[in-house]
Amino acid sequence: MFVGAYDVFCERRWPRLTRSVCKYWVVAEEREHQKLAWRVRYWRKHFQRRRDAMFVEWPTSDPLGRALWVCSWQRSGSTWLAEMLAQQRGTRLVYEPANVPDGVFSGEMSSEKELPMEGDPATFAIIRALRGVERGEWVDQMPGAHLVRRRVVKDVRGVGIAPSVREKCPNTPVVFLTRHPIAVARSKVALGWTSPAGVSDAFAHEIQQWCQVHTATLRDERLSNVHFVTYEAVRDEPRARVEAIRDYALTFNSTWRGLDVNAMDPGRPSSTNFRNTDVVASEGWGDLDRALVHRAAEILGDYGFDAIYNDRPGAQCELDTFVHHLRAAAH
Repeated sequence: MFVGAYDVFCERRWPRLTRSVCKYWVVAEEREHQKLAWRVRYWRKHFQRRRDAMFVEWPTSDPLGRALWVCSWQRSGSTWLAEMLAQQRGTRLVYEPANVPDGVFSGEMSSEKELPMEGDPATFAIIRALRGVERGEWVDQMPGAHLVRRRVVKDVRGVGIAPSVREKCPNTPVVFLTRHPIAVARSKVALGWTSPAGVSDAFAHEIQQWCQVHTATLRDERLSNVHFVTYEAVRDEPRARVEAIRDYALTFNSTWRGLDVNAMDPGRPSSTNFRNTDVVASEGWGDLDRALVHRAAEILGDYGFDAIYNDRPGAQCELDTFVHHLRAAAH
């Protein structure tokens, strides 16, 4: 009886057991291989980041003149513009230093933190970045240079403190970039970067906040000798607008003379283009509820922004012209 049971085990059960054990060994080996491959990828990226973050600031007597600050709002094309301005060899791109004091390292976190205003520590974080002494994983995630001769600093949370930064750094070229608030609100709501839960409330809140902060900032007389430009103008004429920014920066320091407008690629999407679409594509409100657009246009009209941004896509005039009329109306 025992011999017969043993024969059955050898003929039927043993192959199954062998296959199960072998399968376990194969799976375990594959898992170990995957872990090893993951470690290799992780450390490769880790050392690449460490390598990219290794740079030396070229000694200069005019650090602020060799820096350019792009001040804008979230989802306004500031990364795209900054990357084009930083394509010159020896240019370090400093990424959003105003986010560091509040620990805002994601779009979702930005909706939970108040925007920096007058006297906020973010002011000094921006100034340190302009001087070339602000460093870290967040600000150096796309440095672009190892021997640094100039810096392009971009911020999306610095609109409220722009007059203060300009007052403290009068020898630094400042580019103030705006985009149609409806396009900004549409992008932020779609990404979930707003605090109200409902789409309608979140949309109106974003337009209201944009108008409040921009009205106070653009009326401030301390924001002088600044290059004002709209995202729509850069989108339609990228090379001409970047050339105008270069000529403006040259009035502060000759280091910007080497910025080759013809060598840049305006059609290349920015590093923060989450839609994975062409950055120069025309915009429209066809995907939005007309009630949202109508309410947004009313808010823009209440703050006097309907002269440049209304219910139609695009900017209706140049930003510097609008700022001039806005300040004249305030007086």
